[in-house]
Amino acid sequence: MNDFSSRLQWMLAGRKANPWAKKLGISSGSVSRMLNNEPPGTEILTLIMRTEHVNLSWLLGGHGMPFMLDIYTCASEFEDMLSAHNQDANYDAYLCDNPNTKQLAVILSEPATCTFKNKTIEYNHVEMLLGPRRNSDIEGILNRCNVRYFSMDALNFKAFSRGQFGTYKMIDDDNKYALTLTPPRIQTPALSASSGHVLVKGRIGSGKSSQVFYASTGKIKSYTSKEKGDLLHTLIDVAESNNMKDKLDPETKLRTLSFLEKSGKPPSEITSDDIRYALLATMH
Repeated sequence: MNDFSSRLQWMLAGRKANPWAKKLGISSGSVSRMLNNEPPGTEILTLIMRTEHVNLSWLLGGHGMPFMLDIYTCASEFEDMLSAHNQDANYDAYLCDNPNTKQLAVILSEPATCTFKNKTIEYNHVEMLLGPRRNSDIEGILNRCNVRYFSMDALNFKAFSRGQFGTYKMIDDDNKYALTLTPPRIQTPALSASSGHVLVKGRIGSGKSSQVFYASTGKIKSYTSKEKGDLLHTLIDVAESNNMKDKLDPETKLRTLSFLEKSGKPPSEITSDDIRYALLATMH
């Protein structure tokens, strides 16, 4: 990637240049010139930087990381910055732990708009941070945010830490590389003295509320069709009583049932609160 055009194509990550540009209000002539290795003017560059979270020093000259990422080595400085962002806006906060490196990847996202050529452009404004994870209450620090957890394998976590993931790869629901929201965050395993099974304790976050789930790492018994049917009726009732019914599409129903099944609780012990938190965890 030794020229502007090749770096632009890499940033697009498989997207067609013309539909991408049309969505932003960039003319076909400007796209053609960019693909012919002619960088655009400041106005278009600013628009690309905002919507893609790309590092313009890299895009124009190949310097630094491809996308903007704030990296911290001091846990207190990292947490202070998260606290500052928490006061700044009501972000959706996406968190991913790396137990091997003891680092935490944080993506803060909020809807935003900007104006380009008298056209209002809607996009996701993001802040991406990476820092050491210590035994602090991150959800408490981000108590104004809608906290969710996502997973990355070791290779993708390394790519993230090198600034190789931008807005499109991490947040866009239509993108095959988009982050994968997960059921509860894995914490320190605890041994059950009675069964000898390892219980994995995790917490899903949603703003100021959270709920603890326990799941056996052994084989979890699947719910029967009748049990799923009964749960589905309750799920619909809970969604309606919590003003979530308009977001309850078939895919969300299936994901929520799967989440409840993986919680390790028998259907008879599933409460309305369990269902509510499962819905919050699976709704994008």
